[in-house]
Amino acid sequence: MSDHENLARATSTSTPTLEVHHLRTLADLNRHDRPDKPAWVHLMAKRLRKTLVICRTCHEDIHAGRSRASLRN
Repeated sequence: MSDHENLARATSTSTPTLEVHHLRTLADLNRHDRPDKPAWVHLMAKRLRKTLVICRTCHEDIHAGRSRASLRN
C-alpha cells in the first residue's frame, strides 16, 4: 500500500492509524551511527524535532529496526 493510500485510510476511518514517534532528546538521533541512517532519522534531524507523525506501519517498522524506502518531507 502506498504512503498516499495509508494516509487516505488514516483520515477516512474512525480507527486512528496515524501515530507519533517520540525521542527523549535530539541527541538520541546520533545513536544511529550507521553510515546509512534511516530516512526518519534524517527527517527528524533536518526539522530539529523530537516527534514525527507517521502511519502505524511505519511506526512499527521504526521500532522493529526496519527501514522504509522513503518518507515525505
